[in-house]
Amino acid sequence: MKKFSILILLLGLSFSIFSQELTLGPRFGLNMGSITNYSGLINENYVQNGQLLSVQFGAVAELGITSSLSLQTEFLFTQKGHKLLLIGDSANFNIDGYQSVRLNYFEIPLLVRFSFGSDDAGFFVNAGPYLGWFLNGKERIKYDKYIDDDMQSFNDKFAINDIYGWNNDELAFNSQDVGLVVGAGFKYNTGPGNLIIDFRYSFSYRDLNNWLDVTNKPDDYKEYRARVFSITFSYLFWL
Repeated sequence: MKKFSILILLLGLSFSIFSQELTLGPRFGLNMGSITNYSGLINENYVQNGQLLSVQFGAVAELGITSSLSLQTEFLFTQKGHKLLLIGDSANFNIDGYQSVRLNYFEIPLLVRFSFGSDDAGFFVNAGPYLGWFLNGKERIKYDKYIDDDMQSFNDKFAINDIYGWNNDELAFNSQDVGLVVGAGFKYNTGPGNLIIDFRYSFSYRDLNNWLDVTNKPDDYKEYRARVFSITFSYLFWL
């Protein structure tokens, strides 16, 4: 945390020194997320893994160091999570629906970007760490269950801290997330700024669960970690 704060401070000082190379602008896009080792509440014979479709948006600041090297930071609202498809048939019943967990974060990445091509158009790759703060989250379970000619429907939402034993004396939801971002994309010079199309993959290093009493942690416990693939668009204006 302290090291990350120092990096943000150094980046801010660089912005003031090299402001003629600074670009700012909005960013928005779509996420496809999953959580490692996430399991559902329904019998696993009727569960298939899926991808949770969600959103992200915020602001971007990019500082050009050389013609091919730049630093970039962002201030984002982003969603992570997982979706399980509840689909199955048996001699006694069949089920159709899904179970999803959607987590909202405020996130600050700090990336190094290498660009290739001309000033008007080119490719780039980028990578760097991010720090996220958990805001809130919801779990939703929605399905139709058919038993002979009888249909049972369920559709409800739960606050994330009210389920799985989170937020009790043994286990709480982790309020911070730390991870790594890697990606690549395209940049086009259009009028007063650059249009950026960015493809990224991010993965967290911190368990979503925070064990308050580690003596109660199961021996076979496997950490929950967020994984997100994103497609985003930005437009950066020169200052």
